[in-house]
Amino acid sequence: MVEIVRYRSEFAAAVARLQKRLWSPDIELNAAYLRWKYDLNPYGDWPIYLALDQDRVVGMRGAMGASWEVGNPPQKYLIPCAGDLVIDPEYRSQGIFGQIMGSLENELREREIPYLFNWTANPVNLIASLAAGWKMTPPLGALVREYQASRPMRLVRKRLQWLANRIPPFATLALGAMRMDRHLSVETLPRTEAMADLVSRLKRTRIRHQRDVAYFGWRYRNPLSQYRFVFWDDDRLEGYLVLGATERLTGTEFTIMDWEATAGEILEELLGAALLGKFPHLSVWSAGLSAAHRRLFEMRGFHPIPEGRSVSKYRSKILVRPVAAEASGPLRLGDTELLDLTNWHLRLAYSDGV
Repeated sequence: MVEIVRYRSEFAAAVARLQKRLWSPDIELNAAYLRWKYDLNPYGDWPIYLALDQDRVVGMRGAMGASWEVGNPPQKYLIPCAGDLVIDPEYRSQGIFGQIMGSLENELREREIPYLFNWTANPVNLIASLAAGWKMTPPLGALVREYQASRPMRLVRKRLQWLANRIPPFATLALGAMRMDRHLSVETLPRTEAMADLVSRLKRTRIRHQRDVAYFGWRYRNPLSQYRFVFWDDDRLEGYLVLGATERLTGTEFTIMDWEATAGEILEELLGAALLGKFPHLSVWSAGLSAAHRRLFEMRGFHPIPEGRSVSKYRSKILVRPVAAEASGPLRLGDTELLDLTNWHLRLAYSDGV
């Protein structure tokens, strides 16, 4: 008989094995990811619930700590993000998903948490979540830029694919950094204090994740991904752009995780510097982009990816689960409606999937 229990450290190795189905085939890497995401998270102790068959872990879902802001001065809300759902194939279609979620939501309700977010639902999870009472935003959308190498270079890469697969994902960007303007630089680590200071100076008002020194020091230590930071400096930091590289079954996925700049010209230079990486496929979320920012990306060769019904054309949404028993009417943080994407200052870094 399957039992639902709250995660304890003694289950870490079993969870790392189970998550070979989702995170990576490397158990040690999975253990490091589990520790980073839940144990080292700066936003408190949030639950993971497991399904056990005797001593065997056959299912899991976690709530990752997250702190959200809206308005200026910011109102802060601790609202965790659901993720990492895995159920052993032998135990699917037995109601385990509902049992795990019931235990998770009961704990959050006792802690008077109003909502639970989910940024990483796949098409199957989306259908099950909507049936269970979750609400969703419109698609977040994406712009993508594809770098097309010359025909001779493509032939060389095809014949030496074994070698190309061993080249670090940001090697070309490192070469490009050698000829950047004096204001620009590429670094392997975040400048936590300078980035947090820049964010505070810009005084954003829409819904966004809290981006302080603790956040920047934790977020980009994800062991399943690699990151590079493009900075624009004068007397102090005036802009940054964060690039991410995550290994998928289809190859390396390159994304623009986050950016901020005190002027449009600085963002334009940051983006131009990032594109020296000649990434085969570079994407950025498009929902919430200002008209000026969208034009900038399109002028640099980015184009929309259409939404479709097939799995390959599925586009992420933000799912919101009202947890409080008395929740009714529009879902809000303060006076701001959650399901209206124009109210969000969206960045891919807010998602737990990269």
